[in-house]
Amino acid sequence: MAKSVKVSRDPKLKDGSPLRRYVDFAKYVDILRTGSLYFRRADRFTDRFEGALTPSIRRAIDEAHRTRPDAEDANTFYDKGRKGTYVSCWTFGAKDNMALWQLFGGTTASVAIHTNVERLTKLCLSWQENVLITQVQYIDHFENPDMVVGRYSDLLKFKHLAYDFEREVRIMIPKTATWKENPEDMLKPIGALHDLVTSVTVAPDAKQWFIDLVKDVSDRYGLKVPIRQSQLASLPA
Repeated sequence: MAKSVKVSRDPKLKDGSPLRRYVDFAKYVDILRTGSLYFRRADRFTDRFEGALTPSIRRAIDEAHRTRPDAEDANTFYDKGRKGTYVSCWTFGAKDNMALWQLFGGTTASVAIHTNVERLTKLCLSWQENVLITQVQYIDHFENPDMVVGRYSDLLKFKHLAYDFEREVRIMIPKTATWKENPEDMLKPIGALHDLVTSVTVAPDAKQWFIDLVKDVSDRYGLKVPIRQSQLASLPA
């Protein structure tokens, strides 16, 4: 019997909602070369608040552990959620974000890959995996905000307010059953690149030779979509 799998999508995300992923040129070429989407284990991100427990949630989990020894304590819940979840990060919206250009690859040698929620959902369905697609909520962990946490991965739906400029949408693949042995990253097949990618934007400070290089490499790997430089490259006429 085939295993039951489900792709759960945040109801706030509509089919036509635009998404983009900022990557440096090496990562872009790797996507084209492997025809795969990169996922990173959540505990390998540099954000120290990644999957963090608020004080009230930590107390609630530890109290449940004290009254029911078979329940996990807060530290185990935290580790299992982070080491048992793979994440691919995207940005919501169609407009350029200079901070993200600078953060992911710089403003001279990076690109942004464009898609939409419908295309990303169809891709996730093709993997025959349990997948969560969610819009990140930004909170102040020190203020004990209201957080509904049922699954281990639910903690990864939240990030600290300091990161709200990212407007992040996450694809998450839970692998909690093997959390102690999970490798640090994994690749998931894209299939036909044009089924996912609708266009590519080149960094605002890129030279013409780099724009031409992006076009040549994309064409070599069969990705025939519009490729243009960021509007932030010039002042309005």
